Amino acid sequence: MMIDSYIKRLNNTFSPSMLIFHVIVLLSMCMEMYRASTQLDLLACLRPMLYSAFGLFQFFICYCAYSQALINEANDVSINIYLSEWHESPKYAKSIMMMIGMAQREIKITAGGIANIDFKTGLDIENTQENHKQYKRKPFYGMLLQAN
Repeated sequence: MMIDSYIKRLNNTFSPSMLIFHVIVLLSMCMEMYRASTQLDLLACLRPMLYSAFGLFQFFICYCAYSQALINEANDVSINIYLSEWHESPKYAKSIMMMIGMAQREIKITAGGIANIDFKTGLDIENTQENHKQYKRKPFYGMLLQAN
């Protein structure tokens, strides 16, 4: 199937470089969040937090959105084939049923074959980052209370 071969070519071409890119971004975001968590001044925390927020925004817009759109289009192929009134041509019914079956396979776009690139992954990363912020915020507020 054409979409399946396209996704395989896409994964084979960009998957290793996307993995390296995501590891670099992940490490830099971790360092920036650490820098933000060790600063007592709110303005000093602002730069690392903005860097992390824009990095996450870039991941959503530049990678997750387009990957999810391609995955959605690939998942809609079987529905579109079914809605094409294939049952009116019994001569092609067997071939069309095979195409529907092939189109129902799960499509994944990955970074290095390790991490899926889609909205679910992006939201999982956002959730993890938010939990980390909540965890780091507790000691910060404790220090503020002790200072008063």
